[in-house]
Amino acid sequence: MALGGVPPREMVYFATDAGEVCCLPSAGADGPAPDVLWSTNVHGPVTAGLEVSGEELFVASEDGFLYCMDRITGIHRWAAPHQTPLTEAPVATAGSVYQFRTGGLWCHDRATGAVRWKLKGAVRFVLERDGKSVVQMEDGSLAAVAADGTVSGRLGHGGYAYPTNRRDANLYAVSGDGFVVKLEVGGE
Repeated sequence: MALGGVPPREMVYFATDAGEVCCLPSAGADGPAPDVLWSTNVHGPVTAGLEVSGEELFVASEDGFLYCMDRITGIHRWAAPHQTPLTEAPVATAGSVYQFRTGGLWCHDRATGAVRWKLKGAVRFVLERDGKSVVQMEDGSLAAVAADGTVSGRLGHGGYAYPTNRRDANLYAVSGDGFVVKLEVGGE
């Protein structure tokens, strides 16, 4: 489930294990049940979280496709094939959509769905900074990935979790004992 828009035009989006994706207006707990505004099918179960960003809804489906839809109308804008069931939620930024799948992380162009790069061993998107994507690798380290997919730097600090940050270019680390630290990393 995901929320998008602002009250009183806030919408609720949800998907089912039958592949149906639906949109309905949010309503107060004491109000009548709202009618579904639109519904579409993505041809496979949706078990990952949905991502709403701006006027778009991103859906990762177990049919092996990452979908981009207009969040107001439900019209499909693009579908990017992954050839494997997708069970993790996508992460959208201003110009990219990141999708983890078995074996690594894929970066898609947000406007077209075209694959920009694939990085084997990457397990999650962390942030964009200075024209690079910072991702966490399966060994816990961080990697800076250039626009063409080449790794331009690595920071070997396993043992920390690095939460996704889409607001600004600050890098945060969370230690195993619960400390949150803002890191400043210079250079590559």
